[in-house]
This record gives sequence, structure tokens and C-alpha cells, in this order.
Amino acid sequence: MTAERFALDTNLLAYTRDDSVPDKQARARDVFWRAICCGRCLLSIQTVGELYASLRRRGAVPVAAAIETVREMTSLFPVIGIVPEDAERALRAAAAGTMSYWDGLMVATVGRAGCTTLLTEDMQDGAVHGGVIIRNPFAGKQLPAEIVALLG
Repeated sequence: MTAERFALDTNLLAYTRDDSVPDKQARARDVFWRAICCGRCLLSIQTVGELYASLRRRGAVPVAAAIETVREMTSLFPVIGIVPEDAERALRAAAAGTMSYWDGLMVATVGRAGCTTLLTEDMQDGAVHGGVIIRNPFAGKQLPAEIVALLG
């Protein structure tokens, strides 16, 4: 078991509520519960805002349910705020063409908070940005061994 801190991206949290993709929902729920149990998972405030927007955009989730989901997530995991230095790092990454501003902001924020890994399907699996490794929990037929080890 590892003692590394890690973060979950919006897509993983949104899939826990999305009945239209049962395979991804099952995997997301597995990761979600393991993340709760291990006690080393953080969320970026960006993730919290994106989760609300994503749940509402999907249209199947009423406002009250989206708010309750966000409240649940923020009660289960510590939330990391964004500081100007995170935005500066994101701007540099976007200008260099290594990632979008929003992905760069996520990586900068969780990296500053001590996370070594970001679990997401939206960036290249195995890539390292600013000391944060990207891992896709949906890669393969089962949860990748590196993620299983991370989650304990």
C-alpha cells in the first residue's frame, strides 16, 4: 500500500451518477469507494464546479440533486483551492502546447497540494506533468494495477 495523495477528476465523479454508461459507472463507483476508504484523496475546487456543471449539462439531474451531489463530494474529500501561481503554471502549459489551460490548472492545483497522481480519462495515461502522473482508471478490462496499488 502507498501513502501517496491523489486527486479525482470530474469525469470519474460524474460517472458515479451516470446510469447511461454502466461499465464506466461500475468502475467509477469502485474507485470512488476505494478513494473514500483510503483517506488520501483530494478534490480541486475546479473539479467541484465542473461536477455541478457536468451533472446539469447531462440534463437528467435536477438542480437540487446536482447540488446535493456536490455537497456530498465536498463532505467526503478535502477540497483544494486555486491560487494565482496555479493559474500561471496553467498559462505556461497552455502556451507551450503541452495541455489545455483547464487541464494545466487542475494539474498545478493538485500538484501544489501534494498529489502525485490525478485519476482522469481526459489526459494521456502515464503522462507526467509538473510531477503529477496521469492515470486513466477506465483503461483496460479491469482497474489497472497501478491504480489498485494507489488506492490501497
